Amino acid sequence: MAACCALFCPAGRESAARADDLPGPTLRAGIFVGVLSEQAFPQMLYDLGNAHLTPSYLAEVHAVGTLHRFASLPLDLELEGGVGKRFGEDHQTELDLIPMLRWKQLPWNEWVYTNIRLGLLGLSYTSGISGYERQSSDDGRGSRFLNLVIPELTFARNAHASTELFLRAQHRSGIYGVINGTHGGSSYYAAGVRFVLR
Repeated sequence: MAACCALFCPAGRESAARADDLPGPTLRAGIFVGVLSEQAFPQMLYDLGNAHLTPSYLAEVHAVGTLHRFASLPLDLELEGGVGKRFGEDHQTELDLIPMLRWKQLPWNEWVYTNIRLGLLGLSYTSGISGYERQSSDDGRGSRFLNLVIPELTFARNAHASTELFLRAQHRSGIYGVINGTHGGSSYYAAGVRFVLR
């Protein structure tokens, strides 16, 4: 309880410094667990009442490194790479690599420091094709290689906190048939924690 309070209690104006004040690149390591949603993307982001969750899960560890910190904007370009394992109804291994943009300035950051992270073009590879991905692919085959899309919200005490919590959707997609004729994929709701290593 004390740890939760320390993470989310108002930190004051002095400690609500923007992350673009941090010197040099930042390296973070994180872990998350997600659950498969049968709802279409991006509807799953705004129609939570029809999530249609299934007993298929994804656990992933990843690293996030800063590639570029924009001097005139509260914006970072990051690269995220992860290794995940599906469990429950599925058992594939998943490898992910995606560039992400991190927007760091929101009006309530004095109270709960919040960032928006977004990646639209990434690479996702699975060791096998799940039954759900075959079913949603339109071609009955699916693809081990698919595009990766990740919208994410992060929460921390302030810009210099060593820990952040995050909520995200993780969506594998054939981009309407562009990749191996695959029109569908899979989407997970996920929550996790990330630690600043430097």
